[in-house]
Amino acid sequence: MKVFILFIFILLSGIIYSQEIYYNRDGKKVNNSNEAYIYCKKTENNACQCFYKNSDKLYFEGNVVQFAEIEDSSKFIGNCIWYFNNGKIQKKLNYDENSRLDGYQQYLYENGNLWKEYQLSHGKMLENFYYEYDENQNKYIIYEDNFDNNKYNWDLYESTKGKSSILNKKFYLNSYTKEGTSRFVYFDYNLNNDLIVETKIKITSRNSSAGLIIGLKDMDNFIYFLYDNLGNISLGYFYEGARIDKLSNLKSFDIKPNEENVLKFIYKDKKFTFIVNGQVQYSSEYFKLFGNKIGFLSLGNAQLTADYLKIKTLTSVNEKTAKNEDEKLKGTGTGFLIKDNYIITCYHVIEKANDIYVQIKENGDNSVFKAIVDQKDKTNDLALLKVTDEKWINKPQWTNIALGISVGETVFTLGYPLAYNGMGKEIKYSDGKISSKTGYNDNPNSFQTSIPAQPG
Repeated sequence: MKVFILFIFILLSGIIYSQEIYYNRDGKKVNNSNEAYIYCKKTENNACQCFYKNSDKLYFEGNVVQFAEIEDSSKFIGNCIWYFNNGKIQKKLNYDENSRLDGYQQYLYENGNLWKEYQLSHGKMLENFYYEYDENQNKYIIYEDNFDNNKYNWDLYESTKGKSSILNKKFYLNSYTKEGTSRFVYFDYNLNNDLIVETKIKITSRNSSAGLIIGLKDMDNFIYFLYDNLGNISLGYFYEGARIDKLSNLKSFDIKPNEENVLKFIYKDKKFTFIVNGQVQYSSEYFKLFGNKIGFLSLGNAQLTADYLKIKTLTSVNEKTAKNEDEKLKGTGTGFLIKDNYIITCYHVIEKANDIYVQIKENGDNSVFKAIVDQKDKTNDLALLKVTDEKWINKPQWTNIALGISVGETVFTLGYPLAYNGMGKEIKYSDGKISSKTGYNDNPNSFQTSIPAQPG
């Protein structure tokens, strides 16, 4: 009987772990293998591989906690990789133990070139922008607001002129007066660089208009792009308070009354183009942006509802020439590896950093790894970094650190002060004495030493 029970257990295990899951071309789960575009095989410990049905080439490898009716909605953990049918990597995503995107995320073109990259910490973007590349590997900055939260700090309030709010992943702007009301946000882009602004909006009102304001410096200097549900378009700009209309209530058959419409503004080579639902409405020979603010304008009794706002800076930095990180370095500092891929450093070192790289010297060679900020403590000038680079292999950590100090005790520093400002990349040693167990104004979070330490 024992032998029989053991045999049944093994057989059932084989059935469970060899079960195939099928998804069609649209990513929907199907029961019939004949309808499948990919099929997945799950083994022990959530490990899974998926294959293209027509070629049996690898489509996915990673850990799947739960398969969903829609493939993209499945729950993943750890490092997961998707592949194109030609064998090239399509995307590399990292998930935490709760199936939230965590760390460095990467999407690629079918030729293997990088398409876009961004960093998250437990499902939340670490920055309010991400990077995108064209197939020539020119680099762009993307600001994208889907209004799932107020990460760009829109002014949400009600006044006698109108009301703004964010609800259910929509941005609402209601106008109460003929003069209307507006809301806008500052975006960090160079006014001389090319720019694309795109939004999808719906207007609730028959006669009143609403739309985009772009390149706003102040309420006397900005570009506007409006429409109403009668199908009329108005666009132009204010310069030092004077209104210059390029189009005024021009009938457009590209407007969808009482439906969502996609407005796009392209500023390229000092020219601008206005587009509605993919159709060009107006192009200008020459113009300039006044400022860095972009937002929405509602007139009369109109209610504007925005589904998203996307901003893309077109003038790019060639990533091929930016591989030498020394050339674009803004600052350096010293860190200490405390656990696995976690490094502690000073907050002021990373305070204004857009990209963070960790350099470690091993066997005479310098290795560079990409990292993100996991935690920060501005008060105590501390930051915890997490190395997200897939090339990282755990290194020896600092151990047996003694706690407690005494005045007069000998101490020393090791670090890389002014590493790229003349003092070089070799580690520097200095020693001295503890002169006080507290810092400025008897602050117990720091102490004073006689070591002539340099910044970094």
